[in-house]
Amino acid sequence: MENSPRTVRDGNLSFESGMDGGRAPTTLDETQVAYATNTTFRGGFPKPRPNIVQLDYGRSNSDITFWQSNRFQGAGGYTDEDGNGHLFMAIGGRLWRLPLDQYAPSLADITTAAYPHNASSEQAWFVQADKYLVVQDGRSRPWIWDGVNLSEAAVNQIPIGTRMAYGIGRLWVAQGRNYYGGDLINSDPSRGVESILHFTENDYLNEGGAFAVPWQTGEITGFSFASKQDTVSGEGSLMVFTNKGVFEFDAPVDRTTWAALRQPLQRFSLLNFGATSHESIVPVNGDLFYRSQDGIRSFYFARRDFGGWGNTPISREVEAHIKNDASRLLKFASAANFDNRMLMTIEPQYSERGCYFNRMAVLDFDLISGMRGKIPPAWDGIWEPDFQILRVLTIECKKGPRCIIIGSNADDGLGVYELLKDGEGSETFSWGTDSKSFQFGFPLDLKRLKTFESWWDGLTVGGNIDVWWKRNGVGCWAPWGRYVATAGECVTALECTPPILGGPVAKSRVGLPIAPDLEDSTNCVPRREGYDFQIRIRTTAKASLKRLRISADVIDQPDTPEYDNACVELDADCHTCQ
Repeated sequence: MENSPRTVRDGNLSFESGMDGGRAPTTLDETQVAYATNTTFRGGFPKPRPNIVQLDYGRSNSDITFWQSNRFQGAGGYTDEDGNGHLFMAIGGRLWRLPLDQYAPSLADITTAAYPHNASSEQAWFVQADKYLVVQDGRSRPWIWDGVNLSEAAVNQIPIGTRMAYGIGRLWVAQGRNYYGGDLINSDPSRGVESILHFTENDYLNEGGAFAVPWQTGEITGFSFASKQDTVSGEGSLMVFTNKGVFEFDAPVDRTTWAALRQPLQRFSLLNFGATSHESIVPVNGDLFYRSQDGIRSFYFARRDFGGWGNTPISREVEAHIKNDASRLLKFASAANFDNRMLMTIEPQYSERGCYFNRMAVLDFDLISGMRGKIPPAWDGIWEPDFQILRVLTIECKKGPRCIIIGSNADDGLGVYELLKDGEGSETFSWGTDSKSFQFGFPLDLKRLKTFESWWDGLTVGGNIDVWWKRNGVGCWAPWGRYVATAGECVTALECTPPILGGPVAKSRVGLPIAPDLEDSTNCVPRREGYDFQIRIRTTAKASLKRLRISADVIDQPDTPEYDNACVELDADCHTCQ
């Protein structure tokens, strides 16, 4: 009597380690997936990412025409004295303001005829310095918004520059390799807070004038203040970024003591691993995350591993999706820290209307946390909205920070969107994961794929679950089937036990019939025969995947494979022993 096939099973019970696309799918841990799109693993199980909604705001036909034919140059956030948040955008040499905390916000061009900027400038940079918003384009006199009016910087005020930062009471401005510090806030009693707009102390280099980074490191690409505990402001040193390094500038507040100092004010903090753009530098607690030429880096990890062989970016898990990014376009990259996630724009594309990015790589810092401990951050994977991303940023508003995404769309030329928090919004979109390669504990045995099962939380009627599979990590994804969540035999809510009210809940266990036996014309064997199998799941359901399981039959094979006609015996001569 012939023995029955031996059935083996494999699958996932949790997914808290997120996506890792940097390793072969057969080497992944039991809590990882090979790829994730529009997914978050917060809580330990994959579910759809938070919603991204387009904001409603007034715009005229002339506004739309202007946006469709002019370049998006940059954006920044501003918080007024009452805690209201405002979005500012530089487009075609003009400045636009959107008050985010108004009930019915209206986007308005606030540029006066006397103060236009250069419409052909590729970029504009923004910083809030106390109650002032300062905007630079590297060519024109800076714009200054005081909360009510827009003006142009006077000759003895802020110099023309590019990237800026404000901290420890001073405004800092970059010009190529040089950077300048403004006057200390309230240092001139007659000016008060307005003192920060003046740069009157830049007379002598050794007494507090311009500083410069070494020429071999290139021009300054960004600024940020590192966080520091046990200080009044919570700010530490000024971190000065170039493409090829990071410098730490640690000067006392009082400029009169600068010339007498013996220790260096500026020193190398990190060699070779600098930032490509100012807007990609994101403070996260005491660390700084940023885009570099070789990936996404953490200042803390790069500093810790400096001098070691393992000083690599923290983005290995998403490297396949960022390694081909054009280096020349990374100066337009942007990032945000929102709801304990880092969102970094990836896949840049150049256009005359501004460099846009197709997707975002997302790192979650808060998958599972509690009094008993936390697990390490994990990649949520790649998020892909239905528009092209021009800029992502976080703006402090009355009810807390809001994540704003400026996108390019075909209808209006420009759209302002908001990333909501988990559980907010009702829009649906396609999301899902590609699993690790399951070997069933027998990696050297040939197997025939059989069944698929998955368990879901919150699956409601109308949610479709599409499933594909791939064998041995090669070839195309083979379609398996679609599960359609229906209400079963219930005709009306009253006929169901328990009654179905509002959104009827479908069964939590989803199964598909045996995989179709599609032929592989290359190897002349059924595609469902292999040594390991991956599962691809795509769905629009507002649900969470709790676990999945697949089964297969082990195929008996002879211990010695048959030789084919191409096999020949080696010569009898032994190799020389060396």
